Amino acid sequence: MEMCDFGFNGFKDETSVGLSYKSLDYMDYGLALINSTKEDTWNLINENQAGLNYFADDVDSLINNLVNLAPEDVLLMKKILENYLKNTLIEECLKVV
Repeated sequence: MEMCDFGFNGFKDETSVGLSYKSLDYMDYGLALINSTKEDTWNLINENQAGLNYFADDVDSLINNLVNLAPEDVLLMKKILENYLKNTLIEECLKVV
């Protein structure tokens, strides 16, 4: 995964997932997310600009968004997710324990 910039977290519209293990794995590898799940992962990306959300029935808009990204945008998304994982997510997990 060292050669990747994004982790693909795509699901059918009818799938309901909070924060998927798959998205956590991608974040752990330092990848920005391409996501179609609603709820937690969708909100994480919207609130932190940590990847791209798309609707499963509108892949064309995802493609347009991807081709219009500058390399700096991708690096920033990856850095945001790295900081989110280290700071926010770990803090939240520690509160539960």
